[in-house]
Amino acid sequence: MQLTWYGTAALILEEDGTSIAFDPFCGLKLNETIHSGHLSAGELGLTKIENVFITHGHFDHIARIPAIYKNAPVKLWCTQTPYNTMLREGMRPEQMQVIRPGETINVGPFTVTAYQSRHCKFDLPVIVKTVFRSALFGHPVYLFRLLKMFLFYPENKEILLYEVLCAGKRIQIMGSLNLSADVEYPTGADMLILPFQGRSDLEKCGLSIVRRLKPGKVFLDHYDDSFPPISDRISTENFEKILREQEKIPCRALEKGEIVYG
Repeated sequence: MQLTWYGTAALILEEDGTSIAFDPFCGLKLNETIHSGHLSAGELGLTKIENVFITHGHFDHIARIPAIYKNAPVKLWCTQTPYNTMLREGMRPEQMQVIRPGETINVGPFTVTAYQSRHCKFDLPVIVKTVFRSALFGHPVYLFRLLKMFLFYPENKEILLYEVLCAGKRIQIMGSLNLSADVEYPTGADMLILPFQGRSDLEKCGLSIVRRLKPGKVFLDHYDDSFPPISDRISTENFEKILREQEKIPCRALEKGEIVYG
């Protein structure tokens, strides 16, 4: 089984000629239109995927879906809120299927189980930094556009963690840096894909999640500069060092286009 990261939280898993994708958003400059027909190199890599799983409905996870898949023979697996958003954006009902926490979907060699999760809470330092970057670049209109997109692409507390079983390996894929307090997640997965974004105390939050899930190794995504000029690339080096030295767990940031073998 191989995994490829395309930026933000966009991932493809491949095994025996079958591919599935997660959160197909490869980044977008805020001076570009979400509905542009132009596809980036990363998005072109996602166009032929027939089964796409969505962790939640924020714009930086689903907003480019119509540009990539509007006329494609795709099945989008998502909760009710992103389902409704995609209907509004022009996707057809037959292209989508609502998935609920606890459900398991079989796609070729992949068995995908959805678990209820939570979105990270943006703290004050992150909010202040975002506002400051908007003022610094002299483009407050970008900040307004960013806020507008969050309003138009709600998550409504519908966040999923996916566990994928394939070729005897378990991979856990998170869409945001948080877990539900009252959910009993499987522990000891071979690989955890951890989004490293959204908090000023990323290392503390990430460490708490890793200690709870106890994965064999950790790969970081969503740390990249997803919607410039308001966003920024997050340094992952210290967190990688903490996991390696304190927890004895291999950890590193994924690189765009890199293939990782499970």
